[in-house]
Amino acid sequence: MFNFQSSSLSLNDSRLIKFDSICQAYGEYIHGFQWDTYGCLTFRTVVPRKQAFIAVFELFRSCRSAVGCNVAYIAIPEWRTSGCGMPPIPLHWHLVAAGPLQKSGDRMNAMSHHWSANGNSHICRFQPNQPGAYYLAKTAAYPDFDIL
Repeated sequence: MFNFQSSSLSLNDSRLIKFDSICQAYGEYIHGFQWDTYGCLTFRTVVPRKQAFIAVFELFRSCRSAVGCNVAYIAIPEWRTSGCGMPPIPLHWHLVAAGPLQKSGDRMNAMSHHWSANGNSHICRFQPNQPGAYYLAKTAAYPDFDIL
């Protein structure tokens, strides 16, 4: 188990800055699955909340169609400016996904390709020995926390 940081979490840093039991619990839950994909999605322009959710649903629908199989995922919107690309748009998404391992490369390529119409993406292999699942949960204690 990693110590969760609720502010300025670096993927290579597991020292405890501020402990929050809600964030820790969500992080442990998310970490409990066998994910193979981790990502961050940003928008090119400011989009309304409903449109942002539709865009992420459409991403995974398109990904399922492209690779020909189901894709399990958890996606969490963060309403703070991301460091993943420019311009700095307040809403961005963090996600984990999984499906048949033999299709993980195709799935990551399909996700990156599809999202390019919306903005920037950083899609990579999920590394269970890193605190990525806890990073997704860093906003769980905030009033605007949401999860897909």
